[in-house]
Amino acid sequence: MRPAWCPALLFVWGAGCGETADGAMPEAPGASPPMMVVEPPKTNGDDGMPMGNGQDASLDPDPGPKPDAHSGGQAPEPDASDTPDAAAPEPEIESPPALLSQTGLYADIGSETLADGVVTYRPRFELWSDGAEKRRWFYLPEGTQIDTSDMDKWRFPVGTKAWKEFTRDGVRVETRLVEKTDEGWELIAYIWREDGSDADADDLGMENARGTPHDVPGTTLCNSCHLGQPDRLLGISALQLWHDDGDMTVQSLMAEGRLTNPPAGPPTLPSDPTALNALGGMHANCGSCHTPEHLEVFDKADGLILTLPYGGSTDPTQAPAYMTAVGVAVDNALGDLPERIAAGAPDQSQLFYRMELPPGDEDGMPPTAVELPNTELITAVRTWIEMM
Repeated sequence: MRPAWCPALLFVWGAGCGETADGAMPEAPGASPPMMVVEPPKTNGDDGMPMGNGQDASLDPDPGPKPDAHSGGQAPEPDASDTPDAAAPEPEIESPPALLSQTGLYADIGSETLADGVVTYRPRFELWSDGAEKRRWFYLPEGTQIDTSDMDKWRFPVGTKAWKEFTRDGVRVETRLVEKTDEGWELIAYIWREDGSDADADDLGMENARGTPHDVPGTTLCNSCHLGQPDRLLGISALQLWHDDGDMTVQSLMAEGRLTNPPAGPPTLPSDPTALNALGGMHANCGSCHTPEHLEVFDKADGLILTLPYGGSTDPTQAPAYMTAVGVAVDNALGDLPERIAAGAPDQSQLFYRMELPPGDEDGMPPTAVELPNTELITAVRTWIEMM
């Protein structure tokens, strides 16, 4: 299993990271605790043990109330909860729920009928997941709005939920849930059952789940990426949703009055399609870690920023990735490559060198969550560097 969190690799092209001395994976700061499953209280006889003085209740011809010596021989009034017609209390649903069917995604999981208010969405620039097919859904509580006062850092109301389903080699493997509660964000993966009837929560993760090469991440590994956003959700932003594909877009949210500060117009992005292809790909696949917020936390004033701002520039040389990488020297010259990006020379650029390293290499990027190279992004970045 790859490292769950690798702060040393997030913002400088430095040495790799690995497991702790006892073989355990490092834990991301702010990681959610393991899910606690609360069993409903057992009623009389539920545990199968003998009742009363050792006599099995099923053998008692009159299991009703017995006279009490202190009540004048009168039988006590039966407790309503002991009568056969008493309704059993509804079992309390854990948080996060133990079953995907309890999360609010489906009105009927068997027919895959979505619950009211749940809509599909697609980010403009997608995260590479070893070629897995993905479907995404989003729920915004009725009567609430997304705080869009900062177009690059949307903030969501309590009750917001996002789901992402992964299918690998034709097998539906998992559905992940990110939910904002009163206590903060909960992240959990649900692994689908063989019969497809439901999916079970698993906060520890699973390698090669359901007989596929797909690895389901544990909660700690989920946090290693989602901590890069102040309000945790990735792929749901003004830049990522400004398109016309899917039920939820910036335009649809504006029309429904769901944004506190509707944008005045579309995002300003590099006009060159080759540069935009590379920069957008790095925004989705690298930008959750290489953000200004992480640079501030780790006191890396000269760190690498790979996000695209909503109100950027049409000039690709003004993009954060260009300004923090091209011609910028690095402290540790891996592969004898002293610059993050050497203009016109991808093979002399440490950023590209590390992207090309095999997944799992301690110096490779990204440092986690992939087992197959993202050849499309690698080609896009090579082409972009060559044209400089």
